Amino acid sequence: PQAYLGLTMNCGVLMGWSAVKGSLSLVDIFPLYTAGVFWTIIYDTIYAHQ
Repeated sequence: PQAYLGLTMNCGVLMGWSAVKGSLSLVDIFPLYTAGVFWTIIYDTIYAHQ
């Protein structure tokens, strides 16, 4: 569940990047999107254990 949450909730990164830059270069956006996904997974896992 946390991975699905991370993948879906960080789609705003893709949309925001393409709106500002006008294109979607995976070389530029992949590290930011991946960091957001992992942040969401870790944050939600910690929250679930409380």
